[in-house]
Amino acid sequence: MRTIINFLNRLIQSIFGILTSNRLPISGYKLVYKENFSKPIDWNKWDWREPWSGIADTYKNMVFWRKSCVVQKSDGIHLIADTEVLGTAKYDKCGLISSHKHLNILYGYISVVAKVPAGGFLYFPAIWLYDKNGWLPEIDIIELIGFDSTSIRFTHHWLREDSQHKSEGCTLNSRVDYSKEFHNYAVEWTPNRLAWFIDGIEYYSTTNYIPNVPLFLICNIQAGADYEGWAAFTHVFTKDEVPAEMIIKEIKVYQKPG
Repeated sequence: MRTIINFLNRLIQSIFGILTSNRLPISGYKLVYKENFSKPIDWNKWDWREPWSGIADTYKNMVFWRKSCVVQKSDGIHLIADTEVLGTAKYDKCGLISSHKHLNILYGYISVVAKVPAGGFLYFPAIWLYDKNGWLPEIDIIELIGFDSTSIRFTHHWLREDSQHKSEGCTLNSRVDYSKEFHNYAVEWTPNRLAWFIDGIEYYSTTNYIPNVPLFLICNIQAGADYEGWAAFTHVFTKDEVPAEMIIKEIKVYQKPG
């Protein structure tokens, strides 16, 4: 009986995700940017690294961003997590797309249709907004924290007046395995409020320390491994864990006229 109930829950969520993936849940906005990757990705606009990365840079000495880990297919951009051997050492290589060259957003409703990897935080998939002039602020539209791909984190980060890092957010623990289907992940960002949505449903909001500078979009997959101790980005994937992927199907930005 429990198996049947779980199946019906997944079926209902999948149908609801399909029906709502392109529905804007709030009024007064106009579409100002859309990318569905139907044409070959334009590397003059997009980047496979953040603006502060170089070709040989690593993150926490474990992850290399590789252009070869960004693969375009009929259903979108596949961001790949895998390993590579350099000399006698093995490292992770991962995929990322960044909009810092052409799309820096100040306020609006930012929506990304994506399918996340089944391993959740092992591959630490994230969709986030960042200031190309440096850390912080940062708006994490989603980060997968749970290893079973049912636990999603909404967070925003800022610097206090004394330059200390602060963050605020919420973890959504769901019965839905978000790796099974594409879902619409979004944030509404106004001068006074941030609100997070999945498939058109608002799950969390805050009015504290709202960013007031343009931010660019990053979608990435990379090594995570730990959670309780927050020792993330230090796991070298084993043979049975890779390759894995996160798929970005569509990106839309809406803003209010004027």
